Amino acid sequence: DGTVEKVRLLYVNTEESVHPDKKQNTEFGKETSDHVKELLSHKSGALSGFLEFEDGRRRDKYGRLLCYVFWQNPPPQLSGTGVINLNLYLVRQGYSPYYTRYGHSRKYHDEFKKAEKHARDNRLGIWG
Repeated sequence: DGTVEKVRLLYVNTEESVHPDKKQNTEFGKETSDHVKELLSHKSGALSGFLEFEDGRRRDKYGRLLCYVFWQNPPPQLSGTGVINLNLYLVRQGYSPYYTRYGHSRKYHDEFKKAEKHARDNRLGIWG
């Protein structure tokens, strides 16, 4: 319907890139932000996808949607991989640990564990 919403990716916690306290921001946080923006800038047309929610709260205290983000037509860099869960992608590529401070994923726990193991074993991103 054209509504613009902010989202908080469930079980992902990347390094800061736009924190008001500039000392909190890191170069890797900026790299992560730039990478996701590049993926989302799909120059050959609109990205299509959907959001998925866990049971329970749909918004955090800042009003952001708490969700998993899926691409049905991934960006060209990721073509041929089918539907992509952005949350799992970020963990698998080492941009974030599997963030369980507030509990674990009820829907994708095993996949998050495998994704983080892959990133650790291959020394990707934060594990490099």
